[in-house]
Amino acid sequence: MSDIPRRIFETNELPDAVAFARDGGQALHLHQFCGRRAPKCFRDAIARGESIAHLFDVNEVRLERTARLVGVNVVVIEKSGTARSHVDLCGEPLKRAVRLFSVSQRSLWPLSEGIEA
Repeated sequence: MSDIPRRIFETNELPDAVAFARDGGQALHLHQFCGRRAPKCFRDAIARGESIAHLFDVNEVRLERTARLVGVNVVVIEKSGTARSHVDLCGEPLKRAVRLFSVSQRSLWPLSEGIEA
């Protein structure tokens, strides 16, 4: 899986993250917003000031594989079949994803607040 182009994007870079994934990469889009109907773990993370994330990839087989690799037990692909297909991440799976994505861009992308490597 190391040959997959991966990149971390910050909150204001959502269009860039979607474009990167549409062009064949995996994008980890860190942000701090969710709706009232989001699962409790996501709302709690935001309340603690932590980031949550979208893991974007148009290759849904690869998307599911990466989600499982970082520790997601029940993989739910949101917006399946579109350029915005993604899995939502928080907690330990998000921390693992940040480490995975940071390997290739260690000097370019600092870890976001609330996520410890």
